[in-house]
Amino acid sequence: MKGVLDLTGTHAERPALLPLDAGEQYRFSFDMGACIGCHSCEVACAEQNGLPVDVAWRRVGEIEGGEYPRTRRFHLSMACNHCLEPTCLSGCPTEAYVKLSNGIVQHLADECIGCGYCTWNCPYEVPGRHPTKRSATKCDMCLPRLEVGDLPACVDACPTRAITVEKVDVAAWRLDHAQADAPNLPPADITLSTTRVVLPRDV
Repeated sequence: MKGVLDLTGTHAERPALLPLDAGEQYRFSFDMGACIGCHSCEVACAEQNGLPVDVAWRRVGEIEGGEYPRTRRFHLSMACNHCLEPTCLSGCPTEAYVKLSNGIVQHLADECIGCGYCTWNCPYEVPGRHPTKRSATKCDMCLPRLEVGDLPACVDACPTRAITVEKVDVAAWRLDHAQADAPNLPPADITLSTTRVVLPRDV
């Protein structure tokens, strides 16, 4: 039927997680033109990681622009950008963050004292405070799932495949990371965000 999204076989057709070569890391990629704002990624992330209702590792927001009558509305789904120069890590006094060999910026809860410096330092406002554990908390790209070859829960749940995980050549990305810039986001230069944002062609 015209105008109805066909999800038949969507799960089986998802791309496999490719192994990393030397000098590469994993990153998120987000296609703004494909996102329909259903928030399935948020729900899947919260369920996978057992997050309380006031903690979100992935958030979906709206972006509006243009001039009447040519106005447009898009959605932007963002989680941790697993930056090349993460300020959550560099600003942590207890070294509760570590950049893994696969590129993931992991939070070490046992080392965290809940000071909140990481929540202030991150320009993307990614780390948050856990209401009962009195520590910071953030996306780890579903590391346990990656370790067994599965995709992150947000990627697996997206009905339009707007979110993916892909490999990035770290040296090349340092030289040209313009694809990490998007409307209403801080410049990628600050932390060398690795999330690749695919903007709609006519925007």
